[in-house]
Amino acid sequence: MLKWLSALSAMVLSVLVAAYAADVAPDVEKRVMGKVLANFGEVPSMIAPAPLPGYTLAVTSQGNFFISNDGKYMIYGRLFDLEQGLVEITDSGLNSFRADKLAALAPDAITFPAKGEEKFRIYVFTDITCGYCRKMHRQIEEYQNAGITINYLAYPRSQQSSTDMQQIWCADDSVKAMSDAKLHGEIAKSDCSGKRFDVEAQLAMGQKFGVRGTPAVVLENGAMLPGYREPKDLLPLLEKLQ
Repeated sequence: MLKWLSALSAMVLSVLVAAYAADVAPDVEKRVMGKVLANFGEVPSMIAPAPLPGYTLAVTSQGNFFISNDGKYMIYGRLFDLEQGLVEITDSGLNSFRADKLAALAPDAITFPAKGEEKFRIYVFTDITCGYCRKMHRQIEEYQNAGITINYLAYPRSQQSSTDMQQIWCADDSVKAMSDAKLHGEIAKSDCSGKRFDVEAQLAMGQKFGVRGTPAVVLENGAMLPGYREPKDLLPLLEKLQ
């Protein structure tokens, strides 16, 4: 019986490895999957090459971890590239995953388009109670004038925020509703019946993206910039990362 269960577990693990691993050597895939399953009681939703030599990124519901390719060590934390100007590269192995999923999220975004020529289109996971999210929105015209289109996605930090943001996404004029909430603290009273917008689904995708706080900027190529950036600082950074 135990042998049968062991064989079944190995078979299931092999299938999951094939389904979720991306560009990682087969022996490393299996080893990393096994270590995560043994220590965290779950199978990673994805594993990917890590920007840290000798390590592989494992994405789990409990966080994203760097696990050494020999399975001996684990690192939990954030990794930054100092050459690019303190750009977080902890989850850079997820860039292609994020880029693929953005297309599905785009129709649900609340968009503030660039004024004049669009130079960049970014996605911003946001919360209406977040101080830096509000500060960013107070400067929305500066971003737009710089040629940056901002697509807001919901990342509510509390149940009340989730309820309020659902009202915003359901509003007939969601752009106005977003501005009213962030600039004046006024929450739209909307009829959400029959509308498909689901802020919890956006939150869940943000968690899969590796978002750990708001605002979090995601570029079309999947690169992610956590935290607030002044308009004058964001544009040159986007030019460097495109």
